[in-house]
Parts: sequence; C-alpha cells; structure tokens
Amino acid sequence: MRYLLASFLAATSLVFSVEQITTVELCQLISSKTDLVIADARAKKFYTGYIIPGAVCLYHRMSDEQITTIVPSKDSLIVAYCSSLHCPVSHWLCERLIRMGYNRVLHYPAGIEGWIAAGNPVQEVKK
Repeated sequence: MRYLLASFLAATSLVFSVEQITTVELCQLISSKTDLVIADARAKKFYTGYIIPGAVCLYHRMSDEQITTIVPSKDSLIVAYCSSLHCPVSHWLCERLIRMGYNRVLHYPAGIEGWIAAGNPVQEVKK
C-alpha cells in the first residue's frame, strides 16, 4: 500500500525547477534599479525583526487573491526568500507562484540570514 501511495504521489505531483539567485546577483539586481518584487515567504510570526529592504510579505499559504493583489502582473520579476538555506518555505512559494502562472520567479535560498551575514542592509519591521 505504501508503494502504491508513493507511486501515485510521484505520478500526480508537479515538480518545478526554480532558478536560484546568489547574494551577489540579488545585490546587483537591486542596485541596477530593476523593477522587481522581493518576497519574504516567512509567516510574520517567524520574522526576526528584519527584512531585505523593500521586501513584501508573500507567505506561501496566502490565498491566490491575496497574492495577485500584492503582485498583479504575472510578468513581474519575483525573488523569494525565507530564513536560511535550511528553510523550505521560499522554495514552496516559488513553486506556488509558478503554478499560478508567474513566469519570472527566482529563489534566493540564502535567506535573510545569508543576506545579513554578507553585510547587506536590512529594514527593521515590527512583528
């Protein structure tokens, strides 16, 4: 039974390849003034008090309507991040956005921890 369930899930699930972006590349995008949405995928209760400057909360469990209100154009360049390399939430958000039809989605796996460790500026937020 377990094998059948695993086979069914493998056959019916969609697997998306999500392009990743490094800290240096994200810094270059930001400094080039490229029009982009930086999406913090963490639930607000998991905020550490800091976000990448200009980031918006785009929690992966928001409704489709909430997401399209925040990012109305499917052609928007979106860079999603969460806490760190060990947090899967931003990858889940990227997959969700792709399923919704967004076609310019990048994953920043280093997250806020990698951003801060590289000495980049942050924006303070209240929980």
